[in-house]
Amino acid sequence: STVVAVCGTGSGGAPTGTVSIGGQLDGRVTVVSECDIHITNHLTYADDPKTNTLSNDALGLIANRDIVVKPSCPNNLKVYAHMMATGNLTPSDSTDGSFGVEGYDSGLPRGVLSIHGGIVQNVRGAVGQFSGTTTVHGFDKNYTYDTRFSTDPPPEYPPMLDELTFDKWRDL
Repeated sequence: STVVAVCGTGSGGAPTGTVSIGGQLDGRVTVVSECDIHITNHLTYADDPKTNTLSNDALGLIANRDIVVKPSCPNNLKVYAHMMATGNLTPSDSTDGSFGVEGYDSGLPRGVLSIHGGIVQNVRGAVGQFSGTTTVHGFDKNYTYDTRFSTDPPPEYPPMLDELTFDKWRDL
């Protein structure tokens, strides 16, 4: 079990701790970025928990700003991870704190973006553009929740309760 934190500062003290990640994980890791996390390829597990209930592989991604699927990713992308895009780095920017696809609004359709894990984001990010039910640009979605995270998250990952709680309520 490992936690990897990436931090750095550039000119004027601006945070530059951006992580690029892709590949296959055999183990349990949480990756924390002071800035963004860029997904550059498939992110899968050595033992697929969808087919092997004994899999203990788990990946947590926490970005202090955004998590971005880069254009270099293959079509029909698979991402196995629970992800948090907090937007905490730039709280005054109402577009930060999202999971999304760079170039979601251009190019040919990219197939299906399959996520097995979860997404926590401050602002909903775009992954594709559609005309009716037809994907015009970017990815179509196939998201499934990895229930293992509610009882056995990666190291130091914030707990994901297996319940729904209402914090505020407003009658319209």
